[in-house]
Amino acid sequence: MRSRDAESVLLALWVAGTLAFASFLTWSNSGRVNLPMAPALDLLVARRLASRPVRARNSAAAAALASLALAVGVAQSDAQLAKSAREAAGRIADRFGSGEGRLWFLGHWGFQYYLEERGGRAGDVKRSELLPGDVVAIPSNNANVFGLPADRLERLQTIEIQGPRGLASMSPVVGAGFYSSAWGPLPFAFGAVPAERYAIYTVREPIRLSLRPELPFGIR
Repeated sequence: MRSRDAESVLLALWVAGTLAFASFLTWSNSGRVNLPMAPALDLLVARRLASRPVRARNSAAAAALASLALAVGVAQSDAQLAKSAREAAGRIADRFGSGEGRLWFLGHWGFQYYLEERGGRAGDVKRSELLPGDVVAIPSNNANVFGLPADRLERLQTIEIQGPRGLASMSPVVGAGFYSSAWGPLPFAFGAVPAERYAIYTVREPIRLSLRPELPFGIR
């Protein structure tokens, strides 16, 4: 407002445009869709600090260091979550990937990537058919985990993998939803973060997949 020049107009439009996109044009509110405005905000803060006394600049530097430490902590937590999905996919593939039936799984993200590398098949709500003897792995904290009829399944095992501790980027238990506000209203949150759980079932009767509401552990 004080510097009415071309640079100020550009920065204002940059911030406002990103905010409008994040608020109204994305399928889900999340922390990551706000990140494009970070460079503009950095420039605005730097320009503001340049006109402030040295004491204010020192306080800003201390705040920046604290923010950096928090950012590193959140990144580390997110990496631990990804690592837990890789470990879970490896354990599931080693234990159930060499049987006579096919190995299926629900969910996406890194879990899908790593389990597909080991021969697992993602359940497709429009055309997949699970047959007797097949095995299906269902994560407790993942995207697009739809319901399956419990009377046609038999639980084999529940695998728990320790993910992040004390700080989470994606956990509905503590309200953290950095990649989607469907998990929680905060981009990250402190709290007692539960372990990542994967329920393993064998199919007793044929299941023709169709779209069902999301339910805990994907069991209807």
